[in-house]
Amino acid sequence: MPTLLNAYMQYKYRDNTVEVPENPTYFHIRVLGINACALPQDQHHEYINQTLLLHGLLGTSPMAPELAIPIPTLELYRRCRLRSPQFSIQQWVKVLCDLSNVSNSACLFSILTQVRSIIICPSGSNLLMGLTYLEILRRLDHLIKVELGHDQPGWRILHACPACQYKLEGEAELNPSVMGALNGNNSLKRFARGDRGSDTLTFDSDYFLSHEYVDQFANEVKRKVKKVDKETVDVEGDPTDGQVGQATCTDRCMYNAFAETGVFVSVCRHGFVWTILDMMQSGELAKYPLAMVSKLLSVLPQQIGLGYDIACSFTSTLMSSSLASKACTAGLKMVVPAFHGHAHNRLCQLGFHILMSPGFGLEDLETCERIFSSSNAVARLTRHATPFHRRQFIDMFLRQWDAEKYENLGKFLLNNYRQALQVLEEMPVRIKALMSGRQVSEACFATWLQDERDYLESKKTEPDTDVLANVSAIRKLWEASVKLEANATRANDKARLRQVTHDAWEGMLFLQKGLQDVESQLDVGERWTTDSPAYQQTVEYLNIRNYQLAVDKLEGLVVQRLFELTKANVSQTGYKMRIQISKALKARSKAIQRALSSYNKVALALDPPRPKLTWAQIVEYTTIAEFELLWSGAREDICNLAWADARNREAIVYHLKILRAKEEIVRLNVEIRRIATWIVDENCQMDEAFQKCADKDLILANAISMSAQQQKRINARLRATLEHIFALEGYTGISDIG
Repeated sequence: MPTLLNAYMQYKYRDNTVEVPENPTYFHIRVLGINACALPQDQHHEYINQTLLLHGLLGTSPMAPELAIPIPTLELYRRCRLRSPQFSIQQWVKVLCDLSNVSNSACLFSILTQVRSIIICPSGSNLLMGLTYLEILRRLDHLIKVELGHDQPGWRILHACPACQYKLEGEAELNPSVMGALNGNNSLKRFARGDRGSDTLTFDSDYFLSHEYVDQFANEVKRKVKKVDKETVDVEGDPTDGQVGQATCTDRCMYNAFAETGVFVSVCRHGFVWTILDMMQSGELAKYPLAMVSKLLSVLPQQIGLGYDIACSFTSTLMSSSLASKACTAGLKMVVPAFHGHAHNRLCQLGFHILMSPGFGLEDLETCERIFSSSNAVARLTRHATPFHRRQFIDMFLRQWDAEKYENLGKFLLNNYRQALQVLEEMPVRIKALMSGRQVSEACFATWLQDERDYLESKKTEPDTDVLANVSAIRKLWEASVKLEANATRANDKARLRQVTHDAWEGMLFLQKGLQDVESQLDVGERWTTDSPAYQQTVEYLNIRNYQLAVDKLEGLVVQRLFELTKANVSQTGYKMRIQISKALKARSKAIQRALSSYNKVALALDPPRPKLTWAQIVEYTTIAEFELLWSGAREDICNLAWADARNREAIVYHLKILRAKEEIVRLNVEIRRIATWIVDENCQMDEAFQKCADKDLILANAISMSAQQQKRINARLRATLEHIFALEGYTGISDIG
């Protein structure tokens, strides 16, 4: 293995041509794109691939190759795959055949697949010849990292994003100090194919958390039993249950069919990937985010802010796990990202939505969704891959993703700065227009938010369940007595109804016994009747409660419909996915019609009756807040409260955006100076590493130099973008490096 790596480095980074040995022995080999060529065999070379690599070729077998692939050909294919992961090797073989004017060959496809993967020598030789082109590049990259001092454990997480981690002396303190997001996705599945035998190869990547590390948190959370609504489609389990939820037959079949059912990732706010783990034959179990949080708490600094689509329920899970004290000590703050926040109820939004959370700026923390959108191109390669190749594909994608994020980091900062300045310019004007010229202080907005929070908190409590049970028992007894009287009247005409009357009488006796038990628990002196004030008050509450449940049902179905409509129109949504979404929308529409009918029925039972809703009105509801006001208003009239006024609520949103924009500018000023300093320091570090290495290994020094040239080119472009930020009207940061 080291010999082939050394031969490749001599070919790639030497300053002179290959020396032909004295009295050489020539051997003939076919080269892709060339009929044949004769190369001198160096007797000092143990393997023929050493000679081939010195001439820029790589054999298709370790011992006696009959065909060799030019290194530039392999490099061109690798570059194409990095930029377009869906570009398959089959398409590449067809391109090569077209360029070489030969017929497409299945044998050539098999050969290139072997060159691209690890090649194992016969067991009798006891040698691992393995060096695919990708493996050679990985080992070369490791040598360069060693010389630069980038090979320490956890170095990549701490230095992948200089905007997050490269702290300077005297800079403003940020809270949270680092922002990121975590989430799961099920597109990068892999079929469990037992007919292919066991794959003993493992692909080591500093992105992945091991299965053993994740399984430490397998029993952190007790399972919950949850009811499944028959009218909803594609019901998901709560990821914080510690189970897959109420998995349907289709879900269980999927989990059995796939060995890995997806991935769970964590990223910083700028898009750089921190860690990733495999979800093994399950959905998003609680152990996955717990393992991710545990890793981040052990590597990242204090005061971390993380976005998770179920941050509200996961916070409870985290506080009941073994990580509770560690998370509290580190000052971990969980929030719900901007888009996912609209699927949560209003009270949850007030506590966890990122717009309501001080310190997070204008960031939406939907970064994971952007990664998943791009990783869909890799999904078609992972379905039938071996565990080794699946991780190899994902690792290649993540490294290219991080490289592109670094190239576009300046654009990210520039766009965010422009957005923050625009918010500070436009939002005060909009607030003034909404307030009709009235001056409203910041304290007033804060008071409105707190009043709304207090109101919703006060409406969370239910009356005594025993009281509700008493009313329910009285209702059932009254219905049974009416039924008994009706049956007794008709029994005189038909003898066969006597048995029905007898059964009704026994049922009534059973209900009377149940009512007596409830009255005994409540210590009711005199039995309630339909005219009793306590009975009427409870019935009134039950009508309101049924109304609120109907609103909740209607709300959930409509919001899910909105999300599915959005997903159906997203680019890169496959044909099969669109078909499934269309079927779900049809089922959802029927469920909405039934829920709307139930709502209108219970709305008329209120005093005073609530107005009916039509289908046209429902489809215009786009946020949870509109449903929340409908729900809350059932208990008391809140229309005259300041926080419930539509104009005031809109003004509150604009006010919060102003606060977040000011925080964003403070954070951007810090991050921009960090990047400017990082560029200078990194260029100096690479120059020092080259000078130090040139004295002991000139070939490796040339490799470092070539890598440094590429990085300096990217840094120069990044520095030019920073100059545009410095020139912005309204920039308030420091232009000098730290």
